[in-house]
Amino acid sequence: MLPLYQAEEMAKRRYESALADTQRTLDYNRSVRKGKAKAALERIIEENIYNGASLGELKREMIAVLHRVAE
Repeated sequence: MLPLYQAEEMAKRRYESALADTQRTLDYNRSVRKGKAKAALERIIEENIYNGASLGELKREMIAVLHRVAE
């Protein structure tokens, strides 16, 4: 049987490890969202330029992409 201080120390290390894992997962997910948003914005800009869309249309589509990514 472990002394109480060793059990507390093990629990503290496990908690800190889980917290770090969670932070890494959140960072990874944020990175993925940023990459997808960048690709989507580039595609929208290229398509709108190719199709001769107005600046207002381009802005609306860009804002829509940013809102989807922010969710």
